[in-house]
Amino acid sequence: MKNRWIFCRRSWITRISGKNDLTRRNPARGFYRVYTYDLTEQEAEEDWVWSLQTDERLALVLLDIGKCADRPLSEEELAKAARIFSFFRRHQRQMILRTVYDREGRGMEREPRRLELVCTHMRQLGPLFAQFASDIITVQGLFVGSWGEMHDSHFLEKASLLQLYHTLRETIGEKVCISVRKPQYQRMLAGSAGMVDTGLYDDAILGSDTDMGTFGWIDDCLDDQIMWTPRHELAFIQDQAARTLVGGEVLAGALTLSWEQVKDRMRLMQPTYLNRVHEPALWEQWSASFCEGAQENQLTRTDYIGAYLGYRYVLSDVEFSEPYRQLCITVYNEGFACCYDMLRMELIAGKKKLQVSFDGKTLAAGHGIRIPFSLEAVSCGQENRTVLPLSLALYHEKTGLPIYFANEFLESRTWERYRSNSSLSEGIVVGVLLTEKEATS
Repeated sequence: MKNRWIFCRRSWITRISGKNDLTRRNPARGFYRVYTYDLTEQEAEEDWVWSLQTDERLALVLLDIGKCADRPLSEEELAKAARIFSFFRRHQRQMILRTVYDREGRGMEREPRRLELVCTHMRQLGPLFAQFASDIITVQGLFVGSWGEMHDSHFLEKASLLQLYHTLRETIGEKVCISVRKPQYQRMLAGSAGMVDTGLYDDAILGSDTDMGTFGWIDDCLDDQIMWTPRHELAFIQDQAARTLVGGEVLAGALTLSWEQVKDRMRLMQPTYLNRVHEPALWEQWSASFCEGAQENQLTRTDYIGAYLGYRYVLSDVEFSEPYRQLCITVYNEGFACCYDMLRMELIAGKKKLQVSFDGKTLAAGHGIRIPFSLEAVSCGQENRTVLPLSLALYHEKTGLPIYFANEFLESRTWERYRSNSSLSEGIVVGVLLTEKEATS
């Protein structure tokens, strides 16, 4: 007669100390700052290290090719781009890439006069983007406009945008997300079935009623080639965020709004990444202001935004089905957005490793997912042993990096007891299956 197994877990609590929150290490989400490189200048890599932020996984890597606006890139310049990408790979920073001809708001003066030269630069850099696809969260913009942000360019009409987009897509393949500045551009570049696969970067979140021109004033959703009113555009963003990446910059206009209004916008837009240093007055004030509410009042507003950007997973339940020897893990996503990559959950049961892969987009913000593991073939490893230790971990398949749950065990001895028996990294969840006799003794 089989023993009756019961799953017992130690109590857990959500981490509330922003500075010690392990979820800050999670890949493909979070705060970023800008790292700028002129591809025509010689630089030593040792000069790059000092500026890296130790508590950030993301970096906006800005490639300035403004001095090449009348010619193709040289082999030396392409080699420098490869060195830059390798540098961020070695330091485990995922890149938000933006290639620019201008950094002073003079896009129309400094970009190439011929669209074909922009396409040539895309064809030259595109293979590098593809080579480092696992290290790139998104490519922002289509090279043109002031600051590379698709402002003030000769090439913003639909025909030119389509040519630029398809050139870049053909050279980098399907594994790298391309993001544009307006929902209007997302609709212009939608595929034949009307499916939007481009991401969105809003560089003026809460800067004004229209996010400084990101939205428009025409209340006509039948014409998908124009800018709609903020209400319609935000509804469009909310709908597309289940499939496409959203990020950008928050402007100081947010300080005129209540904290609840700010959070409502974050929940609606579902941002995965935000610039941490743009608009310093905003971040200084938010870093000195604590959130209201029982669950948030020990977090500053900056820490709260940082904790909930992108996905934030909580192990909310573990259920063991005795008749089928099946363990069901329930994970809840309390972040602003989903993860847009494949994930892999690993369960160590005794000496056996069980794995389940799933698309992060299926675990939407504000939703949970149940993942079953069959323990039918799992044994304790020793006759008459009544305890089966279990260790659970989640991994981001694109980078191979662990994803930390926003849980913390109260009793560290439980962790230490099984840590030596597990090859998993820190941050895992530990439980134990007991027989009914041991559980009640």
